[in-house]
Amino acid sequence: MVSPQLIDVQFTLRCSTASHHADLIADKYWFRHGRILTDDSIYDQYMHIIK
Repeated sequence: MVSPQLIDVQFTLRCSTASHHADLIADKYWFRHGRILTDDSIYDQYMHIIK
């Protein structure tokens, strides 16, 4: 199992390439759902919403 700390780093790095707006939305989603999803699924869902 991937450690939450590692996922945090990966998620932050991936979001840093998106717009500031995307960062804010992703952060809200990430914390609201208790980080039970992988960074990929969260990132993909938010890219879909923003487009």
